Amino acid sequence: MDIFSLPEVFLNMLMRTMNIKDRLNIRLTCRFFDQLVANSHAGFFDVGMIANAFPNDPRTVSYCRHFGLRKFHDSREAGLEKFLDLRNRLFSGITFGCWEFRLSDTELALPFLLEFSEKFKAEKVIFQVDTKQQFQSALELVAKFPESKVMMDLGLRPSTEQLRSLPPMDELQITTPARERIGFSPSYNRATRITRDLFFKLLAIHRNLYLDNVEINSRRI
Repeated sequence: MDIFSLPEVFLNMLMRTMNIKDRLNIRLTCRFFDQLVANSHAGFFDVGMIANAFPNDPRTVSYCRHFGLRKFHDSREAGLEKFLDLRNRLFSGITFGCWEFRLSDTELALPFLLEFSEKFKAEKVIFQVDTKQQFQSALELVAKFPESKVMMDLGLRPSTEQLRSLPPMDELQITTPARERIGFSPSYNRATRITRDLFFKLLAIHRNLYLDNVEINSRRI
């Protein structure tokens, strides 16, 4: 059978059944498959993620992204353009059951993340947010996935204004900031304080609400 003569619709359906490793390998065989891989949808993967692989050690930081079981690392020196080039060579679109953004203040800038995720769809999108800058980035990224369920873990002490600006989510979690959980901060025992009115607003807006080390008082907003 001459695979090159098969209908394009059939070939595109076939490409949706391949894992990322197979797509990487087949594109190296000839120009036809190189173009077929780049111009076809990659299908559905249960999980995916993009993050700094070693966020606490800037000397060895690398960019890490997962497509299903396949993990990729690129050094800082390689640059973010290598991420975009790989995405363009691997698929024209991809769908995830769950896609996670582990945000960074410096390495993974918002313009890059917006461009990198242009071809993505996800049933659920997860954000790990630890700083004010990451909070603003997360809000802009949420808008790129209007049909997705959203889960956000706020690992910072959010202000009233920040909490009121959040769109409805499937799950909102407010946790003690990591730098305070490990006991390196004099404010280790400080709780996030919200008013009773704000608490009930959050409870009404978000499908699931999880609070860790949060104090609720009766003062009105």
